[in-house]
Amino acid sequence: MRWLRACLAVLTVLSLAGCWGQWGANAARHNANPLESTLTASNVATLSEMWSTPETVTAVWDDTAYVVIDGELRALAVKSGNKEWTSPLPGTEPRGSFSVQVGPFVTGAGGGEIAVLYAHFYTDEAGEPAVEHAGMRWDRETGKLVGVLSTPPAPGPDNIDAVSGAGIVAYETFDRRLEVVSATADTPAPDPGGLPTSKRLWGATNTRYGVASVIDGGRLVDVGLQTLQSYPVAGCGGPDCRPTWTAELGSFVTAVTAANGHVFALSVDNRLTSFDAADGTVEWHATLPARGQSLAVADGLLYASGGQAVQAFPLDGCGQPDCTPKWTADLPAAAAANLVVAGGVLYAGAEDATVTAFPAAGCGALGPCPPLATVAVAGSPGSMIVAAGHLFVTYLTSDTLQVVTQVFGPTI
Repeated sequence: MRWLRACLAVLTVLSLAGCWGQWGANAARHNANPLESTLTASNVATLSEMWSTPETVTAVWDDTAYVVIDGELRALAVKSGNKEWTSPLPGTEPRGSFSVQVGPFVTGAGGGEIAVLYAHFYTDEAGEPAVEHAGMRWDRETGKLVGVLSTPPAPGPDNIDAVSGAGIVAYETFDRRLEVVSATADTPAPDPGGLPTSKRLWGATNTRYGVASVIDGGRLVDVGLQTLQSYPVAGCGGPDCRPTWTAELGSFVTAVTAANGHVFALSVDNRLTSFDAADGTVEWHATLPARGQSLAVADGLLYASGGQAVQAFPLDGCGQPDCTPKWTADLPAAAAANLVVAGGVLYAGAEDATVTAFPAAGCGALGPCPPLATVAVAGSPGSMIVAAGHLFVTYLTSDTLQVVTQVFGPTI
């Protein structure tokens, strides 16, 4: 709710404000923007491309989109794509090297900072491979470097994921650890004029190779390839914690979200599973037509995509161990990218380079729900955001293998 309150505070000033602070929109990975009121079912059919940019837009806040391009963090105006400010990622000077990063994502008190975790691979002077790790924080409005996010002696972030919420930032490291640092409290720099470092709160050894984390209801659920491990967000009173419960899926996890005291997981064996967030016991299952792709949560519904279908379920299940969907929708090709719910619309990407919009409330149980609109994209969608009255679709070009984000807005 802290994320929602921050967005609401912004909306008192800006009617077109956007709040999509990180991958999955919020710490619970709901893939939903409940405050979107500009792009709705009434004008979604008028979407057209406004501008595009290299690389992936991962956060949109206050009519500004954030992206890392060519070793620098950039803030771009949502309406035009024009640069508002740029700042280099420290330690990524060209020397026959490459970098991978997590973010940008919004953090700090009141969403006042933008952060990036990254690993920089290069060849040292002796010709040996080497890697530098970093996690840095910038003032979101000015682009000024204000702090260090990752805390030594952790070897730096993995290239998978990070999550910010409930006053913390949690991320995976290359030595299979979960690190949890404060989003508001710093450890002062040892040298005058140096940057403060986010205070380390606790950590955990993750031998299951972490993929992502979700935060909901005072719990942090760390996701491994086939495993869920739950921890109290506040930690265990010591520097290193053990999980309060562990759940095995038996198949690779493709998406996770949490809501209403439940943790939901999709897996490659076409299964959707609901777990009790308190103890990890299985509550119910559902079977998708094919490999699970994405999950979203909005207005009491859980949306799941897999194969050429989207299915909607009540968050609390159907009272049976095996559930059937409340309503369904067909896609023109296999599902791609993350689902998005915003402005009363459910957006679903497909591998045929389209994004189809459906009414988020569905159309009843009689037959598949007809679409409101279909948007053609220049490549198969890899990720999507809806915020500040715009649809952001990131894809990988088939010829040059370049990542591009197309930005669409309503024309009327």
